Amino acid sequence: MDVFVGAINRDMRQILAKTAGSYSDLPAYVGCSGNFTVERILADMGFEEIHGNDVTLYSCALGGHLAGEDVE
Repeated sequence: MDVFVGAINRDMRQILAKTAGSYSDLPAYVGCSGNFTVERILADMGFEEIHGNDVTLYSCALGGHLAGEDVE
């Protein structure tokens, strides 16, 4: 069983850097940020408008709910 660890490997980072360069004048939207690897790559490439989100809060809230804890 494979478990998603929330990070992209070196090969995927290279593919992202290679293909995203053509779009650096557009805003970037990252749907599932995790540890913000994609955002860091895009920022290093000169993207000026990057939108991401931190899925940690969602994961913690969902885990707490499923564990029967009160979720604020």
